[in-house]
Amino acid sequence: LPSTNAVELIKLFRGRVRSILDVDYNAFKAIVATWNQESEKSFLRQWS
Repeated sequence: LPSTNAVELIKLFRGRVRSILDVDYNAFKAIVATWNQESEKSFLRQWS
């Protein structure tokens, strides 16, 4: 494999990982925001 191809593959891989992490982080923020809006009683009632 030429080194240029390896570099391009690494760049592509890093870009994909970064986009996946961004999506996961946004989903995590949405979950936390929902939890903060809910009271503890309604949260416990939902999961018990």
